[in-house]
Amino acid sequence: MKHSIFNFFHLLWTTCRLVLAASLILTTACLETGCSLPSGDSFEPAELLPGWKQETVTITLPDYPAESHPPLAGWKILYWNQDGGSTQYLSPGQQQVSITMEKNIPSAILCYPLTTVTGSSVSFFHPAGCVYPYSYRASWEEGFTAETFFQLTQSKSLEEIHSSPLLRFNWSRLTQQITKKIQQAQKKGTVFSPWFLQQELLKTHIQQGTASTRSIKQETILRLERTELYQQELSQQEAPSNQLYYRYIPSGIVQETIYFPQTEGYSLHQENAFLQGNEIVSCFTKKNQKPVLVTIGIERYTDK
Repeated sequence: MKHSIFNFFHLLWTTCRLVLAASLILTTACLETGCSLPSGDSFEPAELLPGWKQETVTITLPDYPAESHPPLAGWKILYWNQDGGSTQYLSPGQQQVSITMEKNIPSAILCYPLTTVTGSSVSFFHPAGCVYPYSYRASWEEGFTAETFFQLTQSKSLEEIHSSPLLRFNWSRLTQQITKKIQQAQKKGTVFSPWFLQQELLKTHIQQGTASTRSIKQETILRLERTELYQQELSQQEAPSNQLYYRYIPSGIVQETIYFPQTEGYSLHQENAFLQGNEIVSCFTKKNQKPVLVTIGIERYTDK
């Protein structure tokens, strides 16, 4: 009987040793191969942590409407990465740009078309853009989204950006809402530019973490017939029939009616600027007087 009990405990001890050895072997194998034991929910991948890993991405630029717009002199690319704001310049023929980013950390990429006016390289038109890592193809529609994001990063340190609502905001949905407004305007036969939106209000709500679809509000838009415009104080004294270009490229050339945000004096809003011939002009009016186009020059739009 004692012998049987001894054999039983000996067998039990041997079995325990085998189980322990098997557990050690399995644990070692998991550590070496990167597998995980079913001990609970896994953590987020380490590469999602800011600064943990970088990757070089290729951003595709949009088509520039060279057949209807001034000659393209090149592209100015602005973006934010772990080094802060960075700039690259591309030749007119380049359609892609390589950028090194913090992997999977949202970042704005802006693509400004530089055009030739009176022999100078001018940054007049609004940028195309995209928000990494949600998109790798810059579009004119997403330029407003990217610029809004980029502007909000300018006054913040990297630590502030990583802990701010900027990285949690749904940038893709903002672009979707803008696209929806563009489509609605097209159905009505009107002109809509994302830059007609109240950008400062939107930026405030994003920083506060309270932004919603109600934050996407449009300025009051003024509509004027081209025939109502007078042309004076223009150095070239160009005919009123000359083409006027909106700053938002998809809006194209002003047709019979000109659209822009209504402000006192008309010329206070950045969307009152239009490219005409070799000059940049602005709509301006005084009380009880018809609006006129006034030259505001190209100096502030010239890329040095």
